[in-house]
Amino acid sequence: MEGAYETVILALAELLGCNPAIVQKYYDKHNIGDVLDTQESSRLVSDAAQYSSAYGKVRSARAAISNLSTFEKAVLAIEEFDLEERLKGIEAYLSKKDETRRAMKAEFSTQGGKNFKANAVANMVLDLFVRLNREINLTKTSATKHTSGNAPSSPFARCVDEALKITHTDGRRKNVKFETSDGRTAVGTDIQYAHWQEPAAQAIVLYKNRTS
Repeated sequence: MEGAYETVILALAELLGCNPAIVQKYYDKHNIGDVLDTQESSRLVSDAAQYSSAYGKVRSARAAISNLSTFEKAVLAIEEFDLEERLKGIEAYLSKKDETRRAMKAEFSTQGGKNFKANAVANMVLDLFVRLNREINLTKTSATKHTSGNAPSSPFARCVDEALKITHTDGRRKNVKFETSDGRTAVGTDIQYAHWQEPAAQAIVLYKNRTS
């Protein structure tokens, strides 16, 4: 039955060493496929504005067509091209798009840098750990001469870290320097995977709140 599951579900099941059906249950519970990360939330702001603009312009165009002279309307009728009716359909479609995107924008606002998808992924992993009766704790490494600090060291923390990558959960853009073909140094931006620590910490807090 493994073929019935998407690649991301199978990868998460392998990570956790459990049946894909169990992963699918909690993946759906936390709506991972539809929750937005920081990059998607940023894109949504622009898309919502474009839909709103398009809706307003089509509505104005339909109003203008409705004010055409009787002669021009007769010409359109002869040409069997009901422009006003077509614009009504486009206007209705854009109205729904505008409404849904505004609602999504309100729901997934990134004020304060909150990463909704990263939190949802961490909450899913925590629920799976509870279901599999595994220990839940949050530990990280300390920096040494040869290694950087804040690497996940507990099984739960490591699973959150890997699950964020498996689900392609993006974090904030990071400024990076790179060398151009002519040997000069330039500055660009690179999208990093969401960091594991904050999502894992909030998942544990929520778990403690609901079990206390």
